[in-house]
Amino acid sequence: LSYGNVAGGRPIRFDLEGAKVVLLHDQNMSIDAIGALLDVPFNLQVSGGSFNQILAGEPWPIDISAAGGGAKLSFKGSIAAQDDPAGSNLTLNVSGKRIGDLAAWLGVSPKAKLSYDVSGKLKFTDQKWELQSLSARLGKTELNGQLGWQLRDTSPLLTAKLRLKNVDPIELQSIAAVDQSAKKESETEKFTFDMPIMPQAVEFNDADIDIAVNRIRLRKFSIFNFALASRIRDGWVENSPFQLTVEDVKFKGRLSLDLRSKIPEFKFKVDSTKVDIGALLAELKIVDGMEA
Repeated sequence: LSYGNVAGGRPIRFDLEGAKVVLLHDQNMSIDAIGALLDVPFNLQVSGGSFNQILAGEPWPIDISAAGGGAKLSFKGSIAAQDDPAGSNLTLNVSGKRIGDLAAWLGVSPKAKLSYDVSGKLKFTDQKWELQSLSARLGKTELNGQLGWQLRDTSPLLTAKLRLKNVDPIELQSIAAVDQSAKKESETEKFTFDMPIMPQAVEFNDADIDIAVNRIRLRKFSIFNFALASRIRDGWVENSPFQLTVEDVKFKGRLSLDLRSKIPEFKFKVDSTKVDIGALLAELKIVDGMEA
């Protein structure tokens, strides 16, 4: 068995070892299934409202729980009729002790040992979805905020407002898998999101991003109060303001990134108060004896 058998997609293989489905007009629906997705065993339980509720166009209660690759997932809430402007509402919870156990599904390193959890409130219609009250943690890196996705005539718009308490780039490097596939020279760089369990990669040509980070822990020093507001249109990161603090020195600047051509173009400008760059770098133990 497989899904994703559409034009431009890649079939994703799964095995269904057993399934029990109950769907009667006057009784609640239920599904119990076990199988393997990309050779990783999983189990799935779904319970919902009656078939009569669907025919009547009423909000349809649903409770989904699944487990596989060491992860536990749950969705619980109600599914609205397609023309209901209020949309559907679900609560989401995902957690696991070792992200590397999901390597076959997510494309991360199978050696990655970081624990993780994600929770939020998902609201969606046929034109847009929002993940509100988002809370996520991967190892020591934590974030809160909200995400959105809206269909438009031109291209979908991604919105993200994220607040990160702590980011540990060194720790996060441990989840990166070695990419054996080389890009063709004719391909241009793009903002994309892709995983082995996705039939197609999602391109973020248009996005509005608002990110703030309390602390980024680097090997020799930390960056504090990092903030970036960015508007991306057609693969072009427009002139975006950012700010950060290093060793009590505040920096402000703007950056832009153009991925519309074969060779990406990156520009940035940084301003700061008067500072002895040599002393700052020496303080950070990057270089000694520099004069500026």
